[in-house]
Amino acid sequence: MIKACVFDLDGTLLDTLQSIRHFVNVHMRKNGLVELDIESVRAFVGDGARKLIELSVGASGIDIGSQSGRELVSRVLSEYVDDYNSDPAYLTEPYVGIKEALEHLREQGIRLGVLSNKPDATVKQLVEKFFPDTFEVVMGGREGIPLKPSPDSAFEVCRALGVSTFEVAYFGDTAVDIRTAKAFGASLGVAVGWGFRTAEELMRDEPDRLIFSPSQIIEIIDEG
Repeated sequence: MIKACVFDLDGTLLDTLQSIRHFVNVHMRKNGLVELDIESVRAFVGDGARKLIELSVGASGIDIGSQSGRELVSRVLSEYVDDYNSDPAYLTEPYVGIKEALEHLREQGIRLGVLSNKPDATVKQLVEKFFPDTFEVVMGGREGIPLKPSPDSAFEVCRALGVSTFEVAYFGDTAVDIRTAKAFGASLGVAVGWGFRTAEELMRDEPDRLIFSPSQIIEIIDEG
């Protein structure tokens, strides 16, 4: 029986793609690098802020393995995180139907959590802005803790929610999320098709379910 639902943030609860692109490109321009189109940003997100900036800087032909490349990545990363954290809700909206689905889950007594590779402070700020008093546990990327698909943070979320891993349905929009669900032993690993990846990409990692509307979240849980 599903007792808790844990959600990725970007591409699952919130459409943050235009916001991420805006703040990345501010610092691409500032550092004389090539600005990114929306599809490049879509492909680069999912593995945390550092990986996003590494890929973004690398797209300008910079050798990010060299000393100068590493220094540039660190500088752009710091600038990007500080700037993004100043206004993370800019150009960001919840996906249509998400709030209604979450409210239904709460009414059914389902415990709710967020687990993201986005920096922890940013995740908490966005959840508080768009989903106040909705989630019991909100966790992003933290120094010294492996990012998803490592199961470490997922186990921590389960402990905080007071549920076993086999009582959890995990929802996300990338291969990283599907692998995370498998790694921590979720009862269901659900890929959402409204986010940053295509259905074809998602199916390569064999999620337990693939859904295309937040209303299907309700259907899955109501099925028991």
